[in-house]
Amino acid sequence: MRVIFLFPHMVMHGGALHYMLHVIDGLQAQGHTVGVVTLRHDPQRFPVPPGVDVLTPDDAPITSDLAYWLLAPIWHRRLERLVMQWQPDAMVSQVFPSNWWGWFIRRRHPTLPHLFVIQEPSAFIHSDRWIAALRPMWKQALARLLRPVLRSMDLRRAAYTDYAVANSANTAKAAEAVYGFQSLPLAYPGVDFARFPVSRGPRREMLVTSGHLSGFKRIDFLLEVMSRLTTRRPDIRLNIVGDGPDADRLRALRSELGLDEHVTFHGRLSDEELVRIYGESRLYIHGAMHEPFGMSVVEALATGTPAAAHASGGPQEIIASDAIGVLIDSEDPDAWADAIDAYLSTHTDSPDLADKCRERAEFFSWDHAITQIAKGLDDITKVNPGKDAICAE
Repeated sequence: MRVIFLFPHMVMHGGALHYMLHVIDGLQAQGHTVGVVTLRHDPQRFPVPPGVDVLTPDDAPITSDLAYWLLAPIWHRRLERLVMQWQPDAMVSQVFPSNWWGWFIRRRHPTLPHLFVIQEPSAFIHSDRWIAALRPMWKQALARLLRPVLRSMDLRRAAYTDYAVANSANTAKAAEAVYGFQSLPLAYPGVDFARFPVSRGPRREMLVTSGHLSGFKRIDFLLEVMSRLTTRRPDIRLNIVGDGPDADRLRALRSELGLDEHVTFHGRLSDEELVRIYGESRLYIHGAMHEPFGMSVVEALATGTPAAAHASGGPQEIIASDAIGVLIDSEDPDAWADAIDAYLSTHTDSPDLADKCRERAEFFSWDHAITQIAKGLDDITKVNPGKDAICAE
């Protein structure tokens, strides 16, 4: 079939974009014709498989620009035209506001089915933590001001979902609470195991974290944890991989906490450099709370590196036992330092630790995710979306 994916913009790294590119590749391998409608695309940084059409409106802003929201109805109509000109059999949306695009188009074209891959319910509407992470502050204030109206619109439009899958059981639970979607199929993200080989070599007195340097990832909290942990382990080091809008503020906080000799900011790294750091580290630490999934945790496990994370969200599903990491049910940096110190002292010298971590990572398969989405597409193209939609009210 002809399947069009809707995605906000393809100009910066993120788990949802990584997810979409893998699914596109898998569906195309099954013989489907695939296209993407997005506001902007950087083909050098984010190439798509040969044969995939990427359609963008001219001179479009990205969704974090006020210019997009001031003229949102116009952009929605232009995106609708691109979709309909491509003549798809089905469309797939993911993160906000691409789900709104799908709902808008599905309402205007009732025979074009819409599959919603839920990475999280529309985050900047339903999540206090996502709103608190918005920068600059005027965006945060505007999101809070408009939240009641946007929430009402979001809930009404969700009825134009014909099929939905969730990226974790945690996300499925959130989708049921917000939208009323029940018993959603799970399409966990996978790992490219060729990119993340297991390391069984000696580990150094190092910790590592990676991700977008924004408020949601709570790198500032991890720096507070490090300020406590260094009093227990003076030789401990933390490597921070990634970039983002909070990079300068976090470097300043590192100096303020006296951690210049203990914490290194690497920016973005190649796969080879990232795997090397994972493979040298004794523990991956994940600061986000209520993370919908936590792809970086799985990637660390794939290299044989155990992980520490807050006992919430996706990491609760990933870190299935203390054999491969530690879940910390606290927001207190002292409690985190205690838990990490104890784990390093009692678990990380196990000779089969790397194999246990790798085995857990292999549970998360792109083949399974692609199969779930392909099944959903097959189901919704065999029914009349206007009458027999699977998730629509």
